[in-house]
Amino acid sequence: MNFYYCNANPLLRWAEAQIPGASPSYQRIAQETIRIIEAADTCFAISEITIVEFHSNLFTFERDTNRPNFGATEADQCLAQLMSWVVHGQIQVINQPPKLVEKAMAYVALASRKGACALKAWDAIHLVQANYWAHSINASVRIVTNDTVFREFLRAFPEFTEFVGVYDPLNKAFYPQILTIS
Repeated sequence: MNFYYCNANPLLRWAEAQIPGASPSYQRIAQETIRIIEAADTCFAISEITIVEFHSNLFTFERDTNRPNFGATEADQCLAQLMSWVVHGQIQVINQPPKLVEKAMAYVALASRKGACALKAWDAIHLVQANYWAHSINASVRIVTNDTVFREFLRAFPEFTEFVGVYDPLNKAFYPQILTIS
């Protein structure tokens, strides 16, 4: 079984790929994300934070004058599809770990002060979620994202790669290549 935790990035690229004229890279990310969600040998998870971030950004897209083809109808359809995947068990919503905010704040400080990487609060929350889930199931978990900050963080702090890695749906590439569980 392959375990994937998804931050909002690939879901937002999927949403943007639903409108005419979407960039080819967004279309590739969308196709690969759907392939993973629908794969029989995959457990695909998100957190409530992923849902909140996705929802918030859909409304940003709706207001954005640079996205004239993305309005209320498209936002509602994208949110309905995400919830349909959840209801039908293709996406699991995992619980928030204890002290999520405190741990995320520590990751941001650690990344900034020692890792020379621009980890933001949302990103740190997703790292905490993925790491917690990996430990709770005693398996390696890949964060599905096209956001390079996750790779930068794991490169700076390789001790995290014992349980957590990254899968880039645009390049169909794993970072690091091998994950090990002790």
